[in-house]
Amino acid sequence: MGILIQPNVMKPTASDVGQFARSMGVRLPSDYVDFLMEFGGGSPEDNIYGSESRVSVSGFCGIDGSPGSVQNVMATYKGRIPERAIPIAEAAGGNLVLLRVPEGSVCFWDHEREAFDEAHSTGNEACTDLATSFSEFIDNLVPMRNEPAENVQVISTKVDPAFAAKFGLNQRK
Repeated sequence: MGILIQPNVMKPTASDVGQFARSMGVRLPSDYVDFLMEFGGGSPEDNIYGSESRVSVSGFCGIDGSPGSVQNVMATYKGRIPERAIPIAEAAGGNLVLLRVPEGSVCFWDHEREAFDEAHSTGNEACTDLATSFSEFIDNLVPMRNEPAENVQVISTKVDPAFAAKFGLNQRK
């Protein structure tokens, strides 16, 4: 694993994960089951997915019924994400990372690409394939490097006069 993840306080047992899978009517890939039991979801350090700089995970969904859990995220996006896919992580910008079951592949679901004609939407039009397995997905998450830009020069800025006055900023004209 290329990133640090702060585990959820509540980690599920094997029995919890089995009960969750049965309630969802799915068979979960073993690598994802192992992740749930070790981390219970969790909060990763700032990251990007390989060369897909538009994909970053802000939090992994647990199965504990909390607001960011798989169950609650599924309820929020019901009818919008593909069938036979479960949200495993929340991504920047209100997007999701989905695990397709039973095959175990991982895709990025971009809410700005979803079709709003519900009669013709499958949710798949908003998905970009990322990895063939959960393990491959995790292995390709890398820490985001916030390195200073080189050779950057600020040419000008503009501050709203009311904002400047409120905070006692002097404005040059």
